[in-house]
Amino acid sequence: MRVAIDLQCCQSGSRLGGIGRYSLELAKAMIASSPDDEFLILLNNRYKDSIVSIRSEFSNLLPPSNFCVFDVPAGCSFSQGVPERLSTAEIIREEFVRQLNPDVLHIGSVIEGLDEEVVTSVKLIPTGIPTASTLYDLIPLVNQERYLSHEVAREHYMQRISYLERSDLLLAISQYSADEGRRLLKNFSGDIVNISGGIDNKFIYRNHSKYIFKDGINKFGIKSPYILYTASFDTRKNQDGLIKAFSMLPDNLRNSYQLVFVGNGWPEIYQKLQSAAIKAGLAADAIVFTGRVDDEELVELYRRCHLFVFPSFWEGLGLPLIEAMACGAPVIGSNTTSLPEFLPHPSAGFDPKSPEAIAEKMAEFLQDRDKLQWLREIGQQYATQFTWRASAEKAMRALRVLYKSRVTPFPLHDAVSTTGEANAFGKLKKINLSEDDLGEAVKCIVNNEAESDQDWLHADDMKIGWISSWKTRCGIASYSENLIEFFGKKPIILAPYAVDRFPSPEVDVIPCWHQGKDDDLSNLRLLVSDLDLDHIIIQFNYGFFDFESLSKLLDEQVRCGVSVSLVLHSTTDPTNAAPNDQLQTLLPSLAKVDAVFVHSLSDCLRLSDRGLSSNVHLLPQGVRLRDVKRPKRSSNRRRSIASYGFFLPGKGLPELIESMSFMLRDGRDFELLMVNANYGDIGGVSSGLISQCKEMICSLNLEDRVKVIDEYLEDEESLYHLSNSDIVVFPYQNTKESSSAAVRMGLASGVPVAVTPLPIFDDVKDAVHHLPGRTPEEIAVGVSTILDAIEREENETRMVAEAAERWRRSHDVSQISRHLEHRIRVMTFGRSDQ
Repeated sequence: MRVAIDLQCCQSGSRLGGIGRYSLELAKAMIASSPDDEFLILLNNRYKDSIVSIRSEFSNLLPPSNFCVFDVPAGCSFSQGVPERLSTAEIIREEFVRQLNPDVLHIGSVIEGLDEEVVTSVKLIPTGIPTASTLYDLIPLVNQERYLSHEVAREHYMQRISYLERSDLLLAISQYSADEGRRLLKNFSGDIVNISGGIDNKFIYRNHSKYIFKDGINKFGIKSPYILYTASFDTRKNQDGLIKAFSMLPDNLRNSYQLVFVGNGWPEIYQKLQSAAIKAGLAADAIVFTGRVDDEELVELYRRCHLFVFPSFWEGLGLPLIEAMACGAPVIGSNTTSLPEFLPHPSAGFDPKSPEAIAEKMAEFLQDRDKLQWLREIGQQYATQFTWRASAEKAMRALRVLYKSRVTPFPLHDAVSTTGEANAFGKLKKINLSEDDLGEAVKCIVNNEAESDQDWLHADDMKIGWISSWKTRCGIASYSENLIEFFGKKPIILAPYAVDRFPSPEVDVIPCWHQGKDDDLSNLRLLVSDLDLDHIIIQFNYGFFDFESLSKLLDEQVRCGVSVSLVLHSTTDPTNAAPNDQLQTLLPSLAKVDAVFVHSLSDCLRLSDRGLSSNVHLLPQGVRLRDVKRPKRSSNRRRSIASYGFFLPGKGLPELIESMSFMLRDGRDFELLMVNANYGDIGGVSSGLISQCKEMICSLNLEDRVKVIDEYLEDEESLYHLSNSDIVVFPYQNTKESSSAAVRMGLASGVPVAVTPLPIFDDVKDAVHHLPGRTPEEIAVGVSTILDAIEREENETRMVAEAAERWRRSHDVSQISRHLEHRIRVMTFGRSDQ
């Protein structure tokens, strides 16, 4: 089944609240739980800054080609009051979806776009695509006087309700929301399925003792045991009522605790609630507002609180309740709307309209340690049933039923061929657009057709120049070779003079520059001009080029109208780099090119901090997926550890060798295979390190336990060796690299991978096991513990194995190559701002 998921709600203001969080986690779980289905993520190009972070969230689940970004005209929010532009945008988006031709469409949130250019219409043109929408709650519909008193807000909401009613299926976040939908959505004729909600694994599976605040909880002004509430500052969240209830506690309780509010508030609301606290007779430091906290801090706040209280008047889903329970917090909450579904026991409920009732329930548990412990234990057990995987499986079952219920599939061409004014272009003709608006609409349609049309990828009308190392002992050379293999139109390789000449009938290789800081790139610049290239893509690493000369090349090509992009394989300046060798030198030129591709979200953030963001795009590193023949293993053999990569300082190879001594001392029957090649560097750093490590092996009497393969192997042979191990370890000590190509080879082997706690591994963090530290002792303990857990088939190791398999599927280099070639073609001949 081909499923398109509209995640514009993760680009709008909703991204900061429950709707964005729910939609993101549900989408990730749907993809993770359905490996045989194809998923497309729909995003809005009006919000470019959010695209990189959303792609990063899915980087271990989907290849980049599965993100479909559409254009809509500017000025299409509802509050801007230009109905023609909004109608045009709605039709353009629906036509884009029709061209993608999914089997089903799921909209994360229909009720969007009041003040933002988010477009979420349903069935304005005939597409025949079954549409499902998430049903959160209908609070504004029930409480119109409070939420819809403004005429524009009311018109917008009621229009979006009509779109919700046009959906074929509603996925409700609770049974209460499902029942409310059946009762209030009078014009809805489809099915409503309760898929409930889940909580992220960090709330269930983490060993919380490892996650301690660096600055302690007093960084928030928390000085005493505390009662916790986390929510937005909408009046229905009832912070006022909780403050009053807190002031009504017996003196011994009230004076022993602080009341802590977590949420993204603002000065006026904090002042208002602080004034309410003082009016209720509370001390100035009795109430604490933490503001927005990160997830790790939230977990710790949940874990340490003495009681979590959730006094909201109205909720479609009580997600904070479940999160708090999963972290071990005893929980009480309102007995209204959906919240009883998520309380661990009826005795944990109270009437939120009565501060006295809230105070009485708080005191009941705080004054009885046994009762409080009982509440903690049943809550933690109850929370285990609320997982995103369970919600995703319910959602996917409902989507399959919806897809199979289609009596007659709607032919893809019908929306265009239909006569009259039912199709997209017919509807656009009916809208009274100005000449400027019509021109903008046509531009969006053309851009969207380029985005969705894959047939033009392999045409022979484009000349690409690929500037990179080539056929050398260099990870970037291998990276280039792997990507280019799957290009439909092979680039011309503009390689360093020192490259070994390997004739190939498929690729034209022209040596034309010297690697290092002594080449002004004049020969390269002349050749590039003579070749009359349409696009130049440069593989950048700090040691490849003189930065001033590279800037001249970039500026010259941009002035000549050549499309240019770079892949930055590192964005962190080397230690003690001279000013002219720092990335800051290149930033003015980088800002002018069509695209700067990086490998991780941390790279994106680092460049954004330096003022470069509008043309920065995420391009995950890929792996070649091969059928590796794993040798037969005897049952009584030693456990085998492998390492892989180049023999270079900072890779932790001496520490790994030394860790073997600790393993053997503890009675572990291990052996180590080091598949680490001599880098062949002029200064002999790699050769010297190999000699040092071999001497260490002898001095530690490990000759029969450690084998070193330091010749450069082809990938197939490397994979053969790695696949015969029990675990592949990357014990890096320090590095300036943004991501590791070597760890990808480890993951490609299909063997469990363990890494030291360094940022270079952040982009594969869910797919690998994490060692407790970088010292030989910590490596030894970590490897032994991980292998024991794998042998016992513990749940956490199963989750890592599943994540590793998803990572392999999403990082298939053929998929990433296809995406890159498409992006190059769009930049060159289509949309230049994508």
